[in-house]
Amino acid sequence: MPKLTRLVSLSYLLFICTLALAAPPVKPKTKLPPATPTKLLEVVVHGNSRYTTEQILTAWGLKLGDTVEKPTLDTAIQRLGDVGVFTDVQYTYSFERTGTKVDLQVSESDKLIPVRFQNFVWFRDADLLDKLKQRVPLFQGLLPASGSISADVSDALQTLLIENKLPGHVSYIDSAALQGAVDAVDFTVTGVNFPIHDLNFPGASPADATALTAATQNLHGTDYSYSRIAANVRLTVLPVYQERGYLRALLVEAVPTVVSQSDQEIPVDVAVRIAPGNVYQLSAIHWAGNSVFPTSSLQQKIELQPGHPANAVRLQDNLREVQKLYGARGYMAASVKVDPAFDDAHTSVAYTLLVSEGDQYHMGEVEVTGLDAKTTRLARESWGLREGEPYDGSYFQTFMKQILETLDAARSLHVSLKESLNSAEKTVDVTLTFSPQ
Repeated sequence: MPKLTRLVSLSYLLFICTLALAAPPVKPKTKLPPATPTKLLEVVVHGNSRYTTEQILTAWGLKLGDTVEKPTLDTAIQRLGDVGVFTDVQYTYSFERTGTKVDLQVSESDKLIPVRFQNFVWFRDADLLDKLKQRVPLFQGLLPASGSISADVSDALQTLLIENKLPGHVSYIDSAALQGAVDAVDFTVTGVNFPIHDLNFPGASPADATALTAATQNLHGTDYSYSRIAANVRLTVLPVYQERGYLRALLVEAVPTVVSQSDQEIPVDVAVRIAPGNVYQLSAIHWAGNSVFPTSSLQQKIELQPGHPANAVRLQDNLREVQKLYGARGYMAASVKVDPAFDDAHTSVAYTLLVSEGDQYHMGEVEVTGLDAKTTRLARESWGLREGEPYDGSYFQTFMKQILETLDAARSLHVSLKESLNSAEKTVDVTLTFSPQ
């Protein structure tokens, strides 16, 4: 919480009192005369660059000519510190015969994050930002991860709904990637459903639009939110472009349009605009970090050819085959990182494939469930990998062929495999579950 400091000057006597929110105030050595209300004559702000003096004073809540006393100033300073956009607020004030003068010293936070309007389907984001900047002091489009200003923005959005006689209640939540830091504040209209009626892709060719519509078919009827659209674009729409070499295709915007409206349900059409960018040709592939397999063996798994569009989707499929190759040798944690080097002048890309092989895992214990005691013993004996041998991640297919030939009962059963990796012992325990098909 920001540190607050105050300096009190009375006539020819000067008394200094430091107020720190985390500690009791320092008591003056000499008793001060009783404070009397006076007019606020002047406020000077120092240290501000992002926010104007007028914006800070509006958030402060006092204006020139107001009658103030020490508790009034304390409350106003506390309110300013609670907003969250300052890391430190220091202040000094002096009482004179004609009134009170105040100096504010602020330190602006540089840890601000964007806001996201998830489903305010009646407004464009730019319009909402403009309206909020007019209504919420110190809001400029970014918010701190904590502080009272987020609640102020939420209240302003709720007022906007009421003024326009729109249904719903505004809520907000800090958003973060999995196990990551907070990277946005999401504002959402709750209490109303926004089913997606249709999606269209302005600017896309007819052929592309057909493929994109097919890729987003699962969104029809689901509740609209910007995050849902963005996630679906990342998983299903962008790959349509990436498999043809549009490696830097990105989502420009998703614009909802209200189809009809009631208090409970508001269907929307969504225009999804994609910027495909350039088609990148593959110039070269380089391998690094591999020792278990020679580069020639790994390269055989890659179907991309230099001089052709870099199919990023196929490359990922090929790299999964590389991981299977390592898994067959027991390198169960092996992974490959793709490091692209773009040559925008020639619209080409060279890939460096960085292999992390990890340790070799060995066979652990085998558990069989779903069979009677006799058949369980036969199934366990049919498992050809012995404890302590290098594990083979591809062996399950061989086992299935063998078990179907050995056990008649297995032909009418479904067999599932669970591999449990023990990273400390570098072993793989296997559970084979037999169940009715």
